[in-house]
Amino acid sequence: MNVKAPVSKKLRRALAALSVLLSSACNASPPEVPVEVPFGLGKGGESVEFDFKVKRQYGYDVDLKIFFYDKESLNEQKALIKQLGEGIFADGSIGDVGIPISLRVRVQSVDVQGPLVDYTLINDRIPFRNVGAGFASKRAVFRINDQKLYPGIYRIRIDNLHAVPEFANRKINIFVRSSTQGK
Repeated sequence: MNVKAPVSKKLRRALAALSVLLSSACNASPPEVPVEVPFGLGKGGESVEFDFKVKRQYGYDVDLKIFFYDKESLNEQKALIKQLGEGIFADGSIGDVGIPISLRVRVQSVDVQGPLVDYTLINDRIPFRNVGAGFASKRAVFRINDQKLYPGIYRIRIDNLHAVPEFANRKINIFVRSSTQGK
């Protein structure tokens, strides 16, 4: 019989941070995009920082994946999607953004074969993105493809600026991936 011990969000974040530190200490290469790490929204001041590797010049997105408690329950899915807001309209404007989430994101070049990147963005109007198998997502912060990333290693830090108690007990991940907008 397999028994899973509950793992707290704090422990998951600590383990993610430890794995980043260990890979840096061992001179191991950081994970290649797509990269997904745990994140918390329940308390203000939570943050995550990690390196990731880009293999080709391309646009990249950073999303929040907010998981359903019960992926089989349509009512629960509808309730979460309502909390996340309406999304982006065809003209590019953002509709109802749902429960406000304020994040600060900093992306920096570490070892890159092209122009260096060092920019910070603070965003509190994060639009709903889509629904996947077991989760709904918001474009966490930005679409990095305004400034395409060149091959190399980048460091990203994401800070939760304000507590979002509505999401305190949900599993949430930061997800860095290739942009659907392409090159």
